[in-house]
Amino acid sequence: MHAQGQVAHFDFDTKLKVENIKNALNANLPKDCKIIDLFKTERDFHSRFDAKIRSYKYQCYNGESILFRNQCWTINKFDIQLLNHLASQLIGTHDFLSFCKYREDVKETKCTIFVSKWLIDNNMIIFKISANRFLHHMIRYLVGTMVAVCESRLKEIDFQLLLNSPKKNVRIFKAPPQGLILSRVSYGE
Repeated sequence: MHAQGQVAHFDFDTKLKVENIKNALNANLPKDCKIIDLFKTERDFHSRFDAKIRSYKYQCYNGESILFRNQCWTINKFDIQLLNHLASQLIGTHDFLSFCKYREDVKETKCTIFVSKWLIDNNMIIFKISANRFLHHMIRYLVGTMVAVCESRLKEIDFQLLLNSPKKNVRIFKAPPQGLILSRVSYGE
């Protein structure tokens, strides 16, 4: 997975200016990782548990490209209207047990989806999704299963059954990891 909008927090007692801390961190990070912004928060702030909305995109590429192979999933058959029809069914609060890697320690598998849509940008087919939370592998299972419906490897009714009658450890399709990108984490209403 890649991230454009990852948020992290740490406790640090210093008199250094925020800009100097940011510059020091960036000077020691690998070239493919960069601190975009850094600011002081309240002591009780938690980057994971205080988040209200998490937004991701999943990139698929229609065609062949060595430039995008580590940033997308190459697919050859898609129907944008069918993909958006399937994606629209995800809006709202649902139990996503069928679309996650089952873990006994996770007792709650309901998530509220605010945005779920597919877009085309040249040869890139992009799934955008925002929710209050996501389960382990959930987006990759959703993308893989929607694409499987487009490729006639799964019927639409079976997709709907997975969503409306959730079960653990079902046969599911998982998209590869390289297309998943964290776009934004929001903390306000």
